[in-house]
Amino acid sequence: MKKTFIISCFGIFSSISSHSSAQNSVFVGAGIQDYSLTEKDLYTGQRLVKEQGTIPTIIYGLDWLINQKFHLQGQIQQSYGVMPYDGQTQSGIPHQTETTHFLTQGMASIGFLPIKESEIYLGLHGQENIRNVANNNNVYGATETYDEFFLKVGLRQQLIKTTQQQLHIWGELHTLLYAQSMVDARTSDDVTLELKKGKAQAWGFDYLYHYNHKTDWFVKGISFSHHYQESTLADKTIYGQPTNYYLYQPPIYFKQHSLYAGLSWRFD
Repeated sequence: MKKTFIISCFGIFSSISSHSSAQNSVFVGAGIQDYSLTEKDLYTGQRLVKEQGTIPTIIYGLDWLINQKFHLQGQIQQSYGVMPYDGQTQSGIPHQTETTHFLTQGMASIGFLPIKESEIYLGLHGQENIRNVANNNNVYGATETYDEFFLKVGLRQQLIKTTQQQLHIWGELHTLLYAQSMVDARTSDDVTLELKKGKAQAWGFDYLYHYNHKTDWFVKGISFSHHYQESTLADKTIYGQPTNYYLYQPPIYFKQHSLYAGLSWRFD
């Protein structure tokens, strides 16, 4: 019987919000992201790892009103920051260090407006996250790269529209298409794990203030939750030589609350 060697993986998914005005527009903004990640033991449900912190992020993209019934959006978010890591070694000894995250997210969606106030949209969400768990107190961390793709469906509802301002709320459900984690464990050979049973959902609001006939201020609020329940198994090897261990990803759960502010420039 092989012993179990757990790789701490981060599956973040940051969330995507929708932004539009009466005309086509490009937008750019910045904000903060309150991020938390919890890993639990596959069999006992005991907490293995907790990461929580606030990291800066930028957002930019394009809205294109094809006609009065169809709306196209493309958007990119990039986040970078350091947060504390509260976990344990493989032998169960409590261990603290820090993690660095560099996350790039991209999305594209097309929406249908059955009435002016409501939009139903379908889209794709993809992202890559590079997570670096720092070595500390003679305990080695790991560097992990996550590539993930989702199909999403959303509903967006306009609550306020005046000559000066707009307010929308929205909600999304995500279906996992593909996800993997490429792991550099530092003390053994690299491995790739396929992540399974992933689910995600998001909701938020978009507020738009018309500063002048071409420029708007916007504020976006986002709440996003996501988790994976299973992964594939991979043999742990050192310089190609087998060991008595295998690697897998324990169940991971995370929540993400984001707030952005920025400028939007309208064009015909």
